[in-house]
Amino acid sequence: MFWKPTDLGVNGGLLAATGHPQARWHDTLTARMPTAEEGQRLRMAPGTPMLVHTRTGYDAEDRVVRYMVTRMAADRVEISYDLDA
Repeated sequence: MFWKPTDLGVNGGLLAATGHPQARWHDTLTARMPTAEEGQRLRMAPGTPMLVHTRTGYDAEDRVVRYMVTRMAADRVEISYDLDA
């Protein structure tokens, strides 16, 4: 099966094609200091904190169908959300 990066989006592509459409997700954002390896891989200046974004996606039966961890240098990222009331 061939796929495009857009196939991995919310409620789409590979999850739906394999019978596990994502119904909801939970995000956690954590600020912390990087490990030595993380600092090197992200080319971070010493003393720079990092932000870790963890997303867990669930199907309609509340089973985990996606787990994603993204690590970012905190001095090079801005996070903005729009939420409906």
